[in-house]
Amino acid sequence: MGSPTHQIDKPQIISEVARTVLAKHKYSAEDIQASTSRCFELQQLILEAQAEAEEEALRTSRWFISDRSGFDSLVYATRYAAPGAVQ
Repeated sequence: MGSPTHQIDKPQIISEVARTVLAKHKYSAEDIQASTSRCFELQQLILEAQAEAEEEALRTSRWFISDRSGFDSLVYATRYAAPGAVQ
């Protein structure tokens, strides 16, 4: 009896979504603490980009590895934009 062969899909790698959004939309890391409105806008853009990246990754693999998740943007928005901003 031979051992069963299990093939596992290679994961897609998602990295640097936030940095890409920062550069594309001309935000700086300082905007997170300097302006609540810019922070909130930035986190919304990052959340949308992360969701798009995850959807794209799942088109070619059943799973992915990412250096962040959508929750990161929600935490940043709550911490720096406004405590009641995320509901």
